[in-house]
Amino acid sequence: MTELSAPFAPDWVSPPGDTILDLIEEHGWTQAELASRLGYTEKHISQLINGKVPLTDEAALRLERVLGSNAGFWLAREAKYREHSARLEATKTQADWIDWLDELPLKELMDSEAITKCRIDAKHKSAIVNECLRFFGVASPTEWQAHYGGMEASFRRSRIEQSNVGAISTWLRLGERKAELLNLPKYDKQRFEKTLKIIRDLTIEKPEVFQPRMRELLRDAGVAFVLVPAIPRAHVSGVARWLSPTKPLIQMSLYGKT
Repeated sequence: MTELSAPFAPDWVSPPGDTILDLIEEHGWTQAELASRLGYTEKHISQLINGKVPLTDEAALRLERVLGSNAGFWLAREAKYREHSARLEATKTQADWIDWLDELPLKELMDSEAITKCRIDAKHKSAIVNECLRFFGVASPTEWQAHYGGMEASFRRSRIEQSNVGAISTWLRLGERKAELLNLPKYDKQRFEKTLKIIRDLTIEKPEVFQPRMRELLRDAGVAFVLVPAIPRAHVSGVARWLSPTKPLIQMSLYGKT
């Protein structure tokens, strides 16, 4: 079973102040002398060293003149510190979102390679939450529920009472991602209406004949057409919706083979 890979991320974080302390020690300065040279109060220097206040562009330029290294070094050091701090906080928050995974078809997500295949245990769940959020393109389960739970779409669906929001949203998102890869011309309403008449005549043909032809006709009309295998508990045959004001999508699952 694959282990979720991630860059080394210790559960501690070093602020730029650690580097500042090292340098003033080399110079044999006190924090008071550094404050005097930088033109800051001793309180501000203390807060800067402890990461309590951000290291601004102006502060980076002052440090460049007083301690050496260029301003870009100090700003990069600050950005890395803030990013790592935010990730540590996010990891703690994601631990509170683990129950959300119970709403999602994780096996199907892994089988489709939408997220990394791994054991669904306590060790991996926080990382799985992060991967699922990235897959859906949302910041938290709250945004996921708001976007997909209340999505208005024209469904062909059976067993409505048994349909599951997690399964349906996963199927919809898999279709969105496929459609994002398509390079389509601008939607042409008149051409699409003519295309529908041709497609109706094609339905008497075998799938291997009408499917590629239908895909070609829809593409030329600026309509994204994707096939995404059915997901258990979704019970969705197809959906037609707008991905943007100029990009319509027709998505089918071939659920029920009809």
